[in-house]
Amino acid sequence: MLEEIAATHRSLWDANLDDYFWLMPFDIDAKLRHGLFRKSLPIFKNRVGDQLDRELAWLNRHGTELARRFAADAPATLLHNDLRLDNICFDASDGETHCVFIDWQLVRSGPAVSDVAYFLGGALVEDTPAADVDDLLHAYHRALERSDYTFEQLQRDYRRALFLNLATLTTIDQVDVGADRGADLMDRWIARLIKRLDGVDPATLL
Repeated sequence: MLEEIAATHRSLWDANLDDYFWLMPFDIDAKLRHGLFRKSLPIFKNRVGDQLDRELAWLNRHGTELARRFAADAPATLLHNDLRLDNICFDASDGETHCVFIDWQLVRSGPAVSDVAYFLGGALVEDTPAADVDDLLHAYHRALERSDYTFEQLQRDYRRALFLNLATLTTIDQVDVGADRGADLMDRWIARLIKRLDGVDPATLL
């Protein structure tokens, strides 16, 4: 799956997407989301308790600067912006697994690794070893085939994207996720993202 999305990202890597007026730039979208984040923050803190006190406080102070730095440092490409298993179709009819990504209604332009962090943050179970996450990031980086974007840069941007994804998940009270499967999905996603954020020092993100 990561190789397939890498091919999509690679096809429009650092392309000029300004002419697509309907394609909102990542940094502008992030500024809008930060306002929603601040509005939802008290409700979200009641939901998660004190598990994310440090991370949420840091995002409250530095979220817009983080988004600006993230967008400035990483080349832009086409983002799916809602990359999760519900939006991926798999086909193995020819003996090899291929992916088709559906539901592009949140499409944006921005740093490619934003899609990767969004997917891994929600898909990987909590006890996934850090070494396995690094292996997945290495596989994505190889598939990008971009010598001008180092693996160290990708790791840095992955950590930044995890924090910005936390800001997005904070606003779930503003979305009707339903009472059954949707609510359970959000609870699992939050628990998994908390684990992915474990050990990430926000002071290293700017």
